[in-house]
Amino acid sequence: MDSGRYIKLKSKRHLKFEDYFKNNFQKYCAFAYKFLFDKDKTEDIVQESLLLIWENKEKVYDSEIALNAYIYKVVRSKCINYLSKKKLETKFDQESFDRIKADDYLEKAVIKEEAEHIIYSAMKELTSQNRKIIQMHLDGLKNSEIADELNISVNTVKSHKNTAFNILKKLLKPQIFNLLMTIRSVNTTLRFDLGLKS
Repeated sequence: MDSGRYIKLKSKRHLKFEDYFKNNFQKYCAFAYKFLFDKDKTEDIVQESLLLIWENKEKVYDSEIALNAYIYKVVRSKCINYLSKKKLETKFDQESFDRIKADDYLEKAVIKEEAEHIIYSAMKELTSQNRKIIQMHLDGLKNSEIADELNISVNTVKSHKNTAFNILKKLLKPQIFNLLMTIRSVNTTLRFDLGLKS
């Protein structure tokens, strides 16, 4: 096995770097976007952060959870450094800057991003029509508005929603499914990067 292509874990189970990058890149982008609101810069920072793993090939992580936590912290640190420089160049809201630097902001952002990532990964298992209707529901549209937009009946909308929620309930843990049922207008960056726009 070419160790340079793998991320080492203490459990002896290695993660293929290419797969880890592909499966997690957009999740970290959505997280960074909460700080930067700049898609291009967000992608640059996440790519730089993930490449640190590639460059430090001999590092061994306690677990995949520990690896994820490490990347979240690196991404957040790079975002704050970027915003610090930007603050010197432009008039930046100090209150907002202090808020995103706080540890509790990091914790809440990570929990929210992980939950949304799980939800949207599950949504990819739905048919395109069910996924589209659920996404419109999450965006705050009423059944009648969805029906008008898709040129279908309200009863058809309800039927698709019921089918989709029943599938998601089987795929998601109870606490994550309950979160889904309360979400409206969720993270749009993660949504379109996962191909869930349509």
